[in-house]
Amino acid sequence: MSGYLATASLLLFSESPEWLPAEATAFAHQLSELGLAGEPMDTDHYTAGDRFFDHIAFMGCAPNIRFAAEPDKEEFSHLRIHTYEHITAMVGEHTRAPNCPQCRAAFDYKKTMLDTLDSDSRWQCPQCQHTDAPWQYHWRKGAGFARVFIEITDIYPKEAIPQTALLEALRDATGTAWRYCYLF
Repeated sequence: MSGYLATASLLLFSESPEWLPAEATAFAHQLSELGLAGEPMDTDHYTAGDRFFDHIAFMGCAPNIRFAAEPDKEEFSHLRIHTYEHITAMVGEHTRAPNCPQCRAAFDYKKTMLDTLDSDSRWQCPQCQHTDAPWQYHWRKGAGFARVFIEITDIYPKEAIPQTALLEALRDATGTAWRYCYLF
């Protein structure tokens, strides 16, 4: 299965694509306890928490990040938790072809290839014949594979970077390592 995001976003996801929290509300509560997520806006959308800027470092001297809608602009930064029944590939409109983990040749994937993902999915590099899971290819932080994603909306590539302490806190809270990518 594949997901497509039309807006610029920073995504956090488990290094183990099969990982799923035992209970979604408990996971959201963990994010709130970390101070990453704030008040619920609806079932899976949350305001930024009181420690958001401790966990996410913004590049540049004056980032223009809005945490509420404005009359002339509806998009604003908030958190959304995406949960899927199966491993899902999240890609953006500008996601580039990944590189083979063995020979580094570009792998010309088709987005339709992402619609049939499962834990046994394997792609074969046409250059060196190496076979590996799609999430083992080098996507250069341009795609994510998981069953659960934490999306921070309205963030452009490399505009913000999750701090190591956040990734470690997520690992400690969930028992699995975490990665991140940018979609736009």
